[in-house]
Amino acid sequence: MKYNNQIYPLVGQAVHMSQMLELNLSVLTFIINHHFHAHIDAEKLLYQSDKKTLGTLLRKLNHHCDLDNLSNSIYEDALKRRNHIVHSLFKHDSRALMGKEAFDKTVSKLKEDIRIIAKASGMAEQVVKYFCTQLNINTKDIIIPQNI
Repeated sequence: MKYNNQIYPLVGQAVHMSQMLELNLSVLTFIINHHFHAHIDAEKLLYQSDKKTLGTLLRKLNHHCDLDNLSNSIYEDALKRRNHIVHSLFKHDSRALMGKEAFDKTVSKLKEDIRIIAKASGMAEQVVKYFCTQLNINTKDIIIPQNI
């Protein structure tokens, strides 16, 4: 398709931000387990080949952390958008990539998806930084800078 050079970088950004969100939630899970003995089976959550790892992490963290409604809705929205991009975009929206108007809508939606996923990832990173500060953990050892 002639528009792939515009779509693929956006999908790449969305996937990158989704993986950073998952990484930050994984680190947070580790911190909670290590310092608060929450008994979350991080090995099973993080290393199984389960397509629902991000959603599972969110549910487990929500169980052990009292997320406010706004934070929870942002994380859930990011998960929904990530799942659509990774599992459905090219299967379900392939016709949208054919015409100019539909293509423009798809690009616009992808940009909004990236913004929401990046927001959730940034929020998770801030929570990790907070816990690191409070528990005297060196953030340089566990946080990967996000430069998108």
